Amino acid sequence: MQSELYDETPKSARIPKRQFGNREGFRLLSRLEALMDSVEQERKAAAEARTAADEARKTAAVESKAAEKRLADFREEQTKAMETVQKRLAVMEPFYDDTLLLRKSILHEWRGGTASRPKGLVKDRNLPAHGGHIVADVEVIEKDLETSNSTVSLLAPGFSRHYGITFAEARNIIRDGAPEQIIQTLNIRVHVRVMAKWQLAQKRVRRKAIEEAADYLISAYRSSTEEQRKRFFAPGSTPLTKFNQMADRFDE
Repeated sequence: MQSELYDETPKSARIPKRQFGNREGFRLLSRLEALMDSVEQERKAAAEARTAADEARKTAAVESKAAEKRLADFREEQTKAMETVQKRLAVMEPFYDDTLLLRKSILHEWRGGTASRPKGLVKDRNLPAHGGHIVADVEVIEKDLETSNSTVSLLAPGFSRHYGITFAEARNIIRDGAPEQIIQTLNIRVHVRVMAKWQLAQKRVRRKAIEEAADYLISAYRSSTEEQRKRFFAPGSTPLTKFNQMADRFDE
């Protein structure tokens, strides 16, 4: 009663305490709802950010794997290319050596005529000069293919007849890095077929045995798989035994 006596606020402006409490409650409720909406929006934004980050990580992982695969493929290609070059160099080395023998023989001829050539040199130079030299012959035909007036159609039949395989087969064998024994086998086959001393009657039996052994080895090698070719002349194998026997007959 006394508080009302000294309260100067007009009665018409006074708000009952219960009504004031309700209004404050509504304002707090509105603020809480607004805060909850804000929190929900931030939660959704955070979830979307996490999803985007996960997708970005997945994409980065896929791209990283793809890059690793491209790098691995490139390294594998380079390794294969290097192996091909090394095989090619190994096959071409005898070609280079034989060329030096030919030139050495000529230099001796310039020194004092054919009689001045060492006997061993004559024999070594006659084989590639007058017999078989499949590496050189393949190179000759390949170079001829690059010319506008190629004579491959004229050279190929004689090549196949003496070596026992086509030019295309010989080229593939050389490019694949054929064992030295196969290169020698192909050359020996031609040696005994075309060189004058092997046409003598007393060498007929040996020549026939050598040619049959060469044909066996060439045929077996042609029909073998890539894996089989890697161990074709393995120690104790039939091909190695036949090759050694053929080479011994040729050198007798």
